Amino acid sequence: MTYTLLFVCPHGAAKSVIAAALCQQFADARGMDLSARAAGTEPDPQVSPTAVALLRAEGIDVATTIPHQVTADELVAASYVISLGCDLTHLISPVTPVEQWEDVTPVSENPTLARDQIRAHVERFMETLHGHVQE
Repeated sequence: MTYTLLFVCPHGAAKSVIAAALCQQFADARGMDLSARAAGTEPDPQVSPTAVALLRAEGIDVATTIPHQVTADELVAASYVISLGCDLTHLISPVTPVEQWEDVTPVSENPTLARDQIRAHVERFMETLHGHVQE
C-alpha cells in the first residue's frame, strides 16, 4: 500500500510544491512506497517561478505542475498531512495526523533559506517514517 503525504500551503505554489518534490526525491532514492503531493487552500494559477528554479537546480522539474485547491477527500485519503502555514482545522478529519511546519521562511523573502528549511524538515520527517513505509 502506498503511503501518501499531502503538503498544504496557502497558495499551493511554492512551499508545498518544494516540500512534496524533495520528499518524493528522498523516498524514490530509498525505494520507499510513498507518494508526496502538494495542494493549496487558496491556490495560485501557477507554481512560483522561484520554486521552479530552485527545484530545477536539484534536478527536479515541476514546471508543468498546476496548483490546485486541497479537497476534503485528499485530506481523508492522506496517510499524513503537513501544513506549511495553513489552518486546516475546518477541513481536516480528527483521525488524520497533521504536522505543522510554521517556521519556514517565505520563498518570496529568501528562496534558498526556505528550501534549506524545508529540506531539513523533510529529511527529519522521512527518517521517522523510513521504518513504517514499505520499500
